[in-house]
Amino acid sequence: ELELLQATTAVELNTLRAENALLRRDLEKAVFALKGARQVMEEHHIEFRLTPTTPVPMHDLGSQKIPEDTYEVFVLGGVVSFAVLLFLCPFAKPCKRFCETRLHRVCPVIAVLNFCLVAGTLDYMDMVDFNEIFFFVVKVVSIAIASCQTVVVGGAVLVGLFVVWKFKDRILETVGLESGTLVVGDFRDWATCWSMRRFRAIEIFILKADSLPATTFSSGSDLFVEVALGYNMNMRTRVHHGAGQTCVFKESLQVNFDPYDCDSRLNLSVKSQSSLGNDTVSQAQLGAAQVVRLQEGLSGGAQPELLGWETSADMRSQGSAWSAARFHAIELVPAGRLYVRIVPVPEDDSTSVVGVARHCSALRGATEAPPCRDAGPRCHRARSVSIVVHRYWPAAKPIAHTAFAA
Repeated sequence: ELELLQATTAVELNTLRAENALLRRDLEKAVFALKGARQVMEEHHIEFRLTPTTPVPMHDLGSQKIPEDTYEVFVLGGVVSFAVLLFLCPFAKPCKRFCETRLHRVCPVIAVLNFCLVAGTLDYMDMVDFNEIFFFVVKVVSIAIASCQTVVVGGAVLVGLFVVWKFKDRILETVGLESGTLVVGDFRDWATCWSMRRFRAIEIFILKADSLPATTFSSGSDLFVEVALGYNMNMRTRVHHGAGQTCVFKESLQVNFDPYDCDSRLNLSVKSQSSLGNDTVSQAQLGAAQVVRLQEGLSGGAQPELLGWETSADMRSQGSAWSAARFHAIELVPAGRLYVRIVPVPEDDSTSVVGVARHCSALRGATEAPPCRDAGPRCHRARSVSIVVHRYWPAAKPIAHTAFAA
């Protein structure tokens, strides 16, 4: 038996040696082929590296197999989702009815149960461990923080742009552009290529103001009215010294008005002049619809009315432009009333040659006034009246001026 075993072993050994020789011969052929392939690749400047591969553990799911690590990731995701749902159960119906008064007891129990469930799942898994999950959570948190930083910076930029747009008028006024609103414009201006044909000239008659709050205790207030509307320059009446709580103005102002502009407001402010600045006593705002309702229409066959500076100041005549019955009382904030009247300016007085000639004749009457020869207190030779013509856009710039001595 020993000799038979030795003979069998020798035969098997010879067979293995023959197979080993065949494998060596095949390996030499493969090495020779690889050398030839490498030379060809070097001639064509091609780089290729063989990477070793390792077998991946597979998990059987019936007739299909999936990688073990993928299977464990899905299992962990399902466990975490179940833990989140379990944590939200006390805050949803029907459990909310029984748990809303016992949250201080239910929430700790659910937290401990979720911790044990996740810990048992991680202990059961072979391909996923706690370190991987921890560093994955850290990576997700880092990405979330970076994204939040980007969102916060973008939000800060948007808020800054909103603040700049909101206070653009004050910023442009600080820079030196008095007509900052006209420089930026709005959608109507861009849509109409900055055409001003939509504006209509209106005249605002200001009769008086009463029941105004007191601004000083010692003397009466030096009152005047300031009118602001859209692109128009702020216009003011003359200052009435020592007017007190009631003041009769009897002045009119002309502005350009867009009846379809629902954003701009007609601001009527009664202010008091002081040595340090102007203090607002009372004010009111009128929208475009209110201004249209207060306007007095012109009849088609009737003769256009005279403008405010061409009429008499007789308040007793019903036909006078300054008749008290033709004015509307506007309630001011915080107190007081302002009596105004709004009349559309006829086209011949604003665009025609007759209107221009009428205005020029009025100015000519002022320039042809006789010189002052009285040396009394009413003749102030050191002071003069200056008339300056400004270009409105984009900044108020004088283009012509004249002056009249006392």
